[in-house]
Amino acid sequence: MANIILAAPMEYQNNSMMMHDDLMDGSTYDDTGGSDDSSSYYDDSDEYTDDWGDGEYYADDYMQYKVGQAAEFEDGTWVTVSKLEKWAGDSEFQTPMSGFYVKATILLENRGTQNVNFYADEFQIYDQDNFDGEYIYKEDWQLSLKPGSKATRTVYFDVYGSGPFHIVLSDVSWSGNVK
Repeated sequence: MANIILAAPMEYQNNSMMMHDDLMDGSTYDDTGGSDDSSSYYDDSDEYTDDWGDGEYYADDYMQYKVGQAAEFEDGTWVTVSKLEKWAGDSEFQTPMSGFYVKATILLENRGTQNVNFYADEFQIYDQDNFDGEYIYKEDWQLSLKPGSKATRTVYFDVYGSGPFHIVLSDVSWSGNVK
């Protein structure tokens, strides 16, 4: 799943008036907290500045499962994060942030009627403090599953903290500890 970058039209960039709304009764509403400094929201580029904690895990945003449980998606696919393991890494990677990488084993099954595509980097991980880890390219795979087929794949992550961890795909989350 791709990250989305929001951009404001050029006429609004570095324009503090954008944050002062004219109301129907002639008064104005100031949502800047009294500040005319819009630089915390926009910079000189076309990209929106992210000051609102993207990359944090909020359990209420996801259908929640435990590691080992299967989740059914609308397209007829079933996905199971079957286990989470500590992985020390190898010489091609830097030292992991928390002293180990997380290796997630994932079972993908297509019970639907059309081919379904999966990509390793669609999966995300969050630690016990709800911060996102980083997907690492140990096995960067893409998979096209035909109806009636299934496959097991592995995804690797570098994490900041310790578990329990939350593996996320779309609006589904699997939680568990590494073994």
